[in-house]
Amino acid sequence: MRGGDRKTLTPSGFKVDNCYFYDLARVDHTYNPAVYGEGVGHVVSHNFVHKNPSSAFRMDGNDIIVEYNEVCDVVLESDDQGGLDTYGNPTYRGMIYRYNYWHHIGNWDKPGLPLQGGVRLDYPICGVKIYGNIFYKACAKEGIFGGVQVNGGKDNIVENNIFADCFIGVTFQTCTEEEWKNTVNEALNKPDIDYNLYVQRYPEMAHIYEDRNKNTVRRNIFWKCNEVMRKMEASQIIFENNLTNTDDTLFPHSAQGNFEINSDILKSSNFNFDPIPFPQIGLYKDKYRAFIPQKLIQSIRKK
Repeated sequence: MRGGDRKTLTPSGFKVDNCYFYDLARVDHTYNPAVYGEGVGHVVSHNFVHKNPSSAFRMDGNDIIVEYNEVCDVVLESDDQGGLDTYGNPTYRGMIYRYNYWHHIGNWDKPGLPLQGGVRLDYPICGVKIYGNIFYKACAKEGIFGGVQVNGGKDNIVENNIFADCFIGVTFQTCTEEEWKNTVNEALNKPDIDYNLYVQRYPEMAHIYEDRNKNTVRRNIFWKCNEVMRKMEASQIIFENNLTNTDDTLFPHSAQGNFEINSDILKSSNFNFDPIPFPQIGLYKDKYRAFIPQKLIQSIRKK
């Protein structure tokens, strides 16, 4: 999908909804996701994606929403990628990735390619909100990417997500002051944006040169993760009000790949966590879709 106008931030109105993608990229094995969105205002929702050597989604632009998707068995061959990738411009802003289920990503069960994760914000993506997702076995075992991996961006928020049985929950890489200044200068001098409009829509852009590598991780649950967070020295991470837990009863149906939460444990921990609408994630029946491959989905979830 290529649509909308980044100069005026006019949305495309494009939507990919309730689609089943599998066995992709059989000729060219890299950079061939199920959905590639460029521009403004796309929505990618309620899709089921599995069996792809590369990413499930790549989104480059503004005000793009990726929600209620189930993604698994992707990034099977690629390295330095995520189940969702975005890359290349600090003025790509306003993207929201919410209520998705990312599981069994890349070499989750054995050492192999180390740069594989669930959601990757590659250099120098900013202003993305990653909210209410489930990351289960969503990065490479003994790798250096987490379920979420941020490479050198700022103003990103990782909030109210579940990181379950991930080798690392969240990872951050950094950029130098000179790298950041050069990158921002190049982006702001391009003719495809209106700086004044962008500052009005995204107020934090008024301070784009300041506090590079500053991101927020808050109110997440890290369950049975080998490591909660890994960051480089120069990272300015606001890490607050997160819960680390190994109690099997927190997710009583996790063996079936179901991550509905035992709310009693959250209450006893005095932890404020907004419910994730797990039953609404993925495909649904409507006048266009009469069949959902439930047996296949359940078998993958229980790996």
